[in-house]
Amino acid sequence: MTLHINESEVRQLLTMPMAIDAVEDISRKQAQGNVQVHPRRRFELGGGGFFHHMAALDKEAGFVATKQYTYVKGKLCFLVTLFSATTGELLALIEADYLGRQRTGAASGVATKHLALKGANSAAIIGTGGQARTQLEAINSVRLLDSAYVYGRDKQRRDQFCEEMSERLSINVYPMESAAAAVRDAKIVSTATTSSHPVLTGGDLPPGIHINAIGANHAHKQELDATVADRPADCL
Repeated sequence: MTLHINESEVRQLLTMPMAIDAVEDISRKQAQGNVQVHPRRRFELGGGGFFHHMAALDKEAGFVATKQYTYVKGKLCFLVTLFSATTGELLALIEADYLGRQRTGAASGVATKHLALKGANSAAIIGTGGQARTQLEAINSVRLLDSAYVYGRDKQRRDQFCEEMSERLSINVYPMESAAAAVRDAKIVSTATTSSHPVLTGGDLPPGIHINAIGANHAHKQELDATVADRPADCL
């Protein structure tokens, strides 16, 4: 029997520590050659809409998964399918909006755990949407933050984000007036925007900062300018 797991059930079942453990485990398998990934592909639906799809095979566990989603008239709809690699059976259909947010946050959590400076306990979050929330939650899960600094263009959303996340994570979360101000005292930064122009430049970033840039998933999007990549590795 195929399981149908809806958004509400995903929210009840999938915690951030679980997601981080899963992403770290699958990343290790991929490095060992036991996971095969087909990267995202997309085609236009007309009227500014897109259909996206990607797939992965976990040879060790014996699962094949696909992720498909549409973007039409400003709305995103996500679905993950899970198959048995040995029988071909469709095991599960999973509504995957929250699942995707958790997975993306967890990837930044794993990267932060292994790549950020030891003792880094302050973060900047650029963006105030659903992805920004799981970015901050994941970073806090692996580094136990003292403080976080947040910038988003909409002041009301920015203030609401800080109030909500401060209460949820029991840390100080401060609204900032610009992206540059948000990163000034941070050791870790996550950019989670849909911007088509850089929200941070190399000159904005203090030495030793770790960057999780997650928003630029299309050719027309850009969150960091070219000078970020030009900086020496020990400066980032």
